[in-house]
Amino acid sequence: QDEIGQLDKVFHAMVEQLSEAAAQKQDFISMMSHDLRSPLSSLQVTLAVLLRGQYGALNDTGIVRAKSAERSVTRLINMISELLEFEKLSSGVFDLQLEVVPISQLAELAGDAVYDLAEESNVKLELPANILKVVADKKRIVQVLVNLFANAIRYCAPGGKVSLEAEKQDDLVIVKVKDNGPGIPADSREKIFERFQQVQTPGKESRQGSGLGLAICKAIVEGHRGRIGVQDNQGRGSVFWFTLSSGEGSND
Repeated sequence: QDEIGQLDKVFHAMVEQLSEAAAQKQDFISMMSHDLRSPLSSLQVTLAVLLRGQYGALNDTGIVRAKSAERSVTRLINMISELLEFEKLSSGVFDLQLEVVPISQLAELAGDAVYDLAEESNVKLELPANILKVVADKKRIVQVLVNLFANAIRYCAPGGKVSLEAEKQDDLVIVKVKDNGPGIPADSREKIFERFQQVQTPGKESRQGSGLGLAICKAIVEGHRGRIGVQDNQGRGSVFWFTLSSGEGSND
């Protein structure tokens, strides 16, 4: 009994230490993110003012360099935001506002968010009307779709196509985002959902992102008690899929 009691004390002490370490890690990341984001936000504002000509007109070279700097600053701010988002989601401390919502509504909201990117990339985004409903946190699942759409668009060649499909299987709805890009090597399909992982595909330069986008998608989907994965699109690109609980038969 004494040995068991001692082991119990040791176990609880370990739990307390782990909890404290996790809290310290979160505090550290939050502090560092704030310390980094504040000056970057100030620089972003300054660059925007410069580009508006409020400090005098810039020559062509100045405009090009200022726009390049603005894009870089925006990318860094987004990376910091993704790091904070991932830490929040991976800790399991986030609330889901679940409701019954049509797939078509989620797709439309996400499509609006990536419309400009698709236009600039000359990639067609197909979002057919879908009458299926799911139980989901609208904001979070739109976030997942935006990430999947944006990735697919970026990896497609000009003239490519990205589409969304959904099908009911028992009490689940399987949502699929398809593209006709270069595809993802088989040995990379599992690890791309891990944090800080990026996909190397033939003919495409590596994106300068945080490598957290798909890890965030995974955390959100798993928070809905769903699954997420990727498969080959019959040799013509990739299919990212995830599952959600069906909203059919639920009270709206």
